[in-house]
Amino acid sequence: MIFFGGYFRKGAIAIPALILLSGCIGSNRPDLTQKVPDKWDVAMPAWGHLVDLRSWWQTFNDPVLDELVENALANNLNIAQAEQWLKTAQALNGATASSYLPHLRAGVQPVQDAAARDNYLHGSIDMVWELSLYGESANRQQAGEAVVLSAQAREQGVRISVVANVVQNYLRFIYAGRQLSLLSSQEAVEKRLHTLAAIRKTAHIGDAEEQISSSLRMARLQANIIELQQVREQSSRALALLTNKTLTQTVQLLHDKINLTPDIRIKEIPADLLRTRPDIRQAEADVLQSAADVGLAQAALYPRLTLSGSLLYAYNQTENYRRSGSNSIPALGPIIDIPLWDWGMRLANKHAKEHELQAALLGYRKAVQDGVGETEDALSSLNYQNQCLQALHTAFEQQNHLRIMQQKLNQLGLSSEYDGLSGKSTMLQVESELVEAEFKHASAFVTLFKALGGAPLSAVSESFTTHAEGR
Repeated sequence: MIFFGGYFRKGAIAIPALILLSGCIGSNRPDLTQKVPDKWDVAMPAWGHLVDLRSWWQTFNDPVLDELVENALANNLNIAQAEQWLKTAQALNGATASSYLPHLRAGVQPVQDAAARDNYLHGSIDMVWELSLYGESANRQQAGEAVVLSAQAREQGVRISVVANVVQNYLRFIYAGRQLSLLSSQEAVEKRLHTLAAIRKTAHIGDAEEQISSSLRMARLQANIIELQQVREQSSRALALLTNKTLTQTVQLLHDKINLTPDIRIKEIPADLLRTRPDIRQAEADVLQSAADVGLAQAALYPRLTLSGSLLYAYNQTENYRRSGSNSIPALGPIIDIPLWDWGMRLANKHAKEHELQAALLGYRKAVQDGVGETEDALSSLNYQNQCLQALHTAFEQQNHLRIMQQKLNQLGLSSEYDGLSGKSTMLQVESELVEAEFKHASAFVTLFKALGGAPLSAVSESFTTHAEGR
């Protein structure tokens, strides 16, 4: 300790100089600029409905679906838990650099002298200030921001997954309902065909193979009906779990009608994935954390300086009066921590942290490549499903034309009921394939916007994103 005297003036000059020196070294922020394509490889139409990334499910124009998504965003337990973890990270981030601010402590305690004659009351004010001379404060602040960014990415990832699962299960529920309706009609047709096959066999017009084939088709229809009933029940239970509602409340909302996915276009380009995909944001947080660790490991190689000061005042309770001169003792002094014997270990730790940083940078590049590739695959799948849907629409129109011709032949007495029912069964099969194609097309639409990172931001995530972009 150095007692106040002529050193006080020198200390008063040295302390501001050290503070200015500490501000010269900032955080270690790597350059995360990545080369991404200017546009998607899959050709996107220049016309169509422009879809908003934050409300893409509204493209279906289905109020029931909108309500389910709103319920999930408001009540889903996974989202609520992720939001609490994000708030925890933000709350702790505010105190990240406080360890490099002056810490003051005041206390009063009774003391007896060595001769046990006098009782004293000691009052003291102590100050400890660890100076951030090599960027420690900035790097700890960056590490705290990385933790918040990681929590934000995790929370947004949960929101994206929940929204996509709600839409996907809703589509699956409706698909199963529409298929069950078609299978019910087809089952009625097959029952009549089975009856007619028996009559034809008795009249020696048909053979036993027709009746056996009809029985086989009816058995397959029953198996498909049971499977679709299971899909419908599983989808409704999943929706109830996602929205945190009872199964009864969820089923009351559901129906079997949905508007088809319109032709769409997106405004997002590959570069937008850097801020919308949670896995890329998580990789960015890993890089920032690793860079901060390198900065702290670098700072640990140099001496640490801590300023310590105290002001002690003693009051003699026995004599009950103040003595001037020796009853108050101010002191100020530095504490210097010089790494000597463990310097090699600290250097090895710095090298290890540098390797971790390189691994994090490679992970970031990989996340960007995977994000672009996954989105390209989703765009390609949507494009192919659209072509398949158009082809099945053409097949449905052709089959409908054949059905009309068959009806005319039946009216003219040139065709039997058996032939007409066979054509109707084929028509129902084509319609079933069309419904399945519509479901796959809608599912590809969901996959695309999940790959793009489509979901609304929460209030806490949006405020942090705005702050980060402004910085």
